[in-house]
Amino acid sequence: MISTSTPDPWRRGHILALALLWIGVAGARGQPPATQTPRTLTTAGETHSLTHEEAVRAYPIHLRAVVTYYDPYIDSRHGALFVHDSTGDIFVAVAARPVLPLRAGTVVDVVGVSGPGDFAPIVDRPRIRVIGESHVPAEAPRASLARMLTGATDAQWVEVEGVVHSVRKSGRNVIVNLAMRDGMVSATTVEEEGADYDRLIDAEVRIHANAAPLFTKNRQMTGVRLFFATLAEVKVAKPALADPFALPIRPINHLLQFTANVAALHRVHIRGRVTLQWIGQSLCIHDGTQGLCVSTVKATPLKVGDLVDVAGFPAAGGYTPTITDATFRPAGGGHPVSATPVTAEQAFYGGHDSELIEIEGQLI
Repeated sequence: MISTSTPDPWRRGHILALALLWIGVAGARGQPPATQTPRTLTTAGETHSLTHEEAVRAYPIHLRAVVTYYDPYIDSRHGALFVHDSTGDIFVAVAARPVLPLRAGTVVDVVGVSGPGDFAPIVDRPRIRVIGESHVPAEAPRASLARMLTGATDAQWVEVEGVVHSVRKSGRNVIVNLAMRDGMVSATTVEEEGADYDRLIDAEVRIHANAAPLFTKNRQMTGVRLFFATLAEVKVAKPALADPFALPIRPINHLLQFTANVAALHRVHIRGRVTLQWIGQSLCIHDGTQGLCVSTVKATPLKVGDLVDVAGFPAAGGYTPTITDATFRPAGGGHPVSATPVTAEQAFYGGHDSELIEIEGQLI
């Protein structure tokens, strides 16, 4: 017989537990869980040290810092702003327009949120208020190219040293290509009216600048570049010769031979007769000792056989030395240049690299 009396103790406990569970669920639905207010980041160092997962949470940021670089012209999509405090440096994602009343040395109050950036954490959605005027840091830690390529110096204020190989303009910017001890790096600035940047070519310089990465869509670093505010951040340790063609003429077959205690490769001056010219790209000459093809953007047309002076930076080529960032000027009238007869086997051997040759064969 099944009893219809009061449930046994097991059933009473089970019903009570279900009732309590229902009450708890109902209470949870009616009472939202407590939320913790995210902490406000107050230094560049702690903002830049966030992990990617932390940076995407849009932590509130409130910094007081000094501007080390501001460039509203670098990209039509956004400007470039780096700020510095006692803990380090950080990139601030500002809009390209309007142009802000900022320059290197401006003290600013920055309110924004953390963002992952394209490579490392940044200050996103900033509101910027000018506090006053000061100066950029007078000192900066020395950085090698190898060190910068680790990404550890991202956005940071660094000092680099090298020989300027070329200067070119791009819109409102000037780009200086610098040969460091361990490789080439470009340094960009906003053009200053009346400034002479060409005087830096072949000078040994020290530059204070913010380091920035080149990267892929997967946030992987592929290179580095620098941003310096003004020519005041470029210290010339050894000035360049005003006229590179005043350098003694070097035979081509003496280039890149052993020289003790060479710290940097400076420009050289060579002279030879034109064997080939691709205007605005390259120029090949022969001086009687050896042939040489140089890279040059200079577009002055020449004829085969013209005598020219060439000044530029010696570099290793595939088979023979080459010269980069070259300039040239005519040095005399034309003269016939004889081609050296070679066989196909001799041509592939490489012994006539950059020379004018003559070869016979059947057109197929």
